[in-house]
Amino acid sequence: MDEARERQLADALAHLMDGEARGDAATLSRFPELAGELDALAEIDRAIEPDLALPERLSGHKILGEIGAGGMGQVLLAQDEALGRKVAIKRLAPRYAEDAVLRARFMNEARAMARLSHPGIVRIYRLGAAEEPPHFVMEYLEGVPLTTAARSLTWPQKAEMMQKAALAVHFLHTQGILHRDLKPGNILVGPDLEPKLLDFGLALDLGGRERLSQIGEIAGTPEYLSPEQAAGAQNGVQELDARSDVFSLGAVLYEVLTGGPPFRGETVAGLLENIRTQDPTLPRRREPGIPRALQNICLKALEKDPAARYATAREMADD
Repeated sequence: MDEARERQLADALAHLMDGEARGDAATLSRFPELAGELDALAEIDRAIEPDLALPERLSGHKILGEIGAGGMGQVLLAQDEALGRKVAIKRLAPRYAEDAVLRARFMNEARAMARLSHPGIVRIYRLGAAEEPPHFVMEYLEGVPLTTAARSLTWPQKAEMMQKAALAVHFLHTQGILHRDLKPGNILVGPDLEPKLLDFGLALDLGGRERLSQIGEIAGTPEYLSPEQAAGAQNGVQELDARSDVFSLGAVLYEVLTGGPPFRGETVAGLLENIRTQDPTLPRRREPGIPRALQNICLKALEKDPAARYATAREMADD
C-alpha cells in the first residue's frame, strides 16, 4: 500500500489498541475505509497469538491475576509474600519476548522509572532476573483515573490535584524524561486524593532522544496529543520538548473542568487535524461555573504554538 494509506492504518491500529487497553468499546466500525485491512490484521493476530496463560510466579512473587493488557505488555497483580503486600508486575507480551530490541526498550523503560524518586510517580521495586521473561515489579496503585476522581471535588480541590500532577510532570522533566502519553488513565488517584504518574512506555529520553518503548506508529493517546505529536503522527517528524507534555496536561485539565476532552474527530486522522488546527470550545461555554482563572490556565496550556504555552510544567503548577 502507499505511504499515506500505511500511516492511516497505523493510526487506526494504535487507536484500537489503546482503546482495548483502557477497556473502551473501540470498534472497527469507526474506520470504515480501513475495514478490509483491519479485519485481515485481526485474523492474523488471532492466529499467531501465543498462549497467554499467567505464570505462577515472577521475581518470587505469587501471580494473582491480570490488571490490564495492551499491544506490547501486560500488567499483573501479584503478592509479595515476604512483605505481605500486593505489587504490580509489568511484563513484555510473550510474542515479543525473544525480540532483543524490544526487550532492551522494555527494560530501559523500567530503568528510567527506577531512577525516579518522587511521591507523585509510581515506584519501581526491582527488575526481573535475566533468566525470567522480561518484567519489572512496581508499586501497586489502588486508584481511579484523575478525571474520575475529580468529578465530585470542588474547584479548589480540582486545581490542587492538577497542580500536584503538574509538579510530578515537572520533576520528570528535570530528570531528562518526557512522558509523551499523559492522559487521565496514566494519572491515578487513590482515596488520599494524591495523583501518581505511571506507564512510561512511550517516554522519551531528552538527552539521548531515544524512545524507551515503541508502541505503534503513533505515540500517545490521540485525544491528549500535542499539536507537535499530531503533526509527527501525520508526517513522521516529531521534535518534542517539555511543552508537549504541558499541552497534554492542559487537555487533561480541560476534561477535569468540562467532563470531556478538548478535541474530537470522526476518525483518528480527523482528530489529529483538529488538534493541529482547531481551537477548543471555551471551557466556560461548556460549564459556566468554571472559575475564569482556571479557564485561563487551561487555555494557555493548550496554545497551538509551543512558545505561547507555559515553558515548563512548573510554571503551570505555579499558576
